[in-house]
Amino acid sequence: MAGIDKAAIGFSIAIVAIGVGFAFYMGGVQDIGPVATSPDVSSKVIETETMAAEKAAMAEAEAMAAEKAAMAEAEAMAEAMAAEKAAMAEAEAMAEAMAAEKAAMAEAMAAEKAAMAEAVGPQTHSVEVPVGTSVPGCEETNSCYLPANITINAGDTVEWPNVDTAAHTVTSGSPAEGPSGVFDSSLLMADATFAFTFEDSGEYDYFCMVHPWMVGSVSVTEETMMEETMMEETVEEEIMIEEPAGPQTHSVEVPVGTSVPGCEETNSCYLPANITINAGDTVEWPNVDTAAHTVTSGSPAEGPSGVFDSSLLMADATFAFTFEDSGEYDYFCMVHPWMVGSVSVN
Repeated sequence: MAGIDKAAIGFSIAIVAIGVGFAFYMGGVQDIGPVATSPDVSSKVIETETMAAEKAAMAEAEAMAAEKAAMAEAEAMAEAMAAEKAAMAEAEAMAEAMAAEKAAMAEAMAAEKAAMAEAVGPQTHSVEVPVGTSVPGCEETNSCYLPANITINAGDTVEWPNVDTAAHTVTSGSPAEGPSGVFDSSLLMADATFAFTFEDSGEYDYFCMVHPWMVGSVSVTEETMMEETMMEETVEEEIMIEEPAGPQTHSVEVPVGTSVPGCEETNSCYLPANITINAGDTVEWPNVDTAAHTVTSGSPAEGPSGVFDSSLLMADATFAFTFEDSGEYDYFCMVHPWMVGSVSVN
């Protein structure tokens, strides 16, 4: 019995040993069999991170470019604003200069007006009794009193000094109607002076009772009329100052008959022969003669200067030239060299 048990135990141990060895064998077979590799996850992650970094770098570069463009635009706007500010400052300075000039002109005009107003006050005028008027003849030239006719303001005084050797009178009225009774010098001896103040406006004729061919007149106006005239002239001057004339066109005629000598004796070969204009003005020369002429800068002695030349200007044709620069411009007709003229440009 005991031997059978020992045999069974030995058999069991053998079976276990065989099982263990088989297990090791199968484990070795599995180890040397095909191996399945897993995907390389780390390389894809790195690639994704690189792309993300590049995208971030590009975005940052774009942001920097946009910021730089914005800064450039801001600088341009700042420069434009500075230029506009400078232009406004210049405009303000010009406005101030114009205002100052206008104020100075107004002050000067006011001073002139005050001076004129002062001058408009009562004045004394002189009318001479000339030498030789004691015999007829002066009436033919209206020179028996000098001046024979005078205009003054109410309140002004007229003095008549007798520079003749003969005695005369200064008597209001006329030889035909006699004395009017307004004033009378009575007999005015040589070197004596008669004076009369005219308080009222009106026309005052007078004569010499000794020599009735001697006549004269005094026109007396109201002072307010003179002031109104002064104010009108001042307004016209202001308008002329505020609105200066622009470029003008002037006409110089080529007259009839200048194709034969003679006009040079009266300086009328061009009409007017001498003209003064401003720089930028234009002069036109219409040829109203039947003959052809030229309008050529220069002189007959020295020839053409090359500034302007009409070439042959036929009848009824017109030549025009604009003078941009100041100076003196002589010209002549090359066909008829006695014809000369000049243009003075301010």
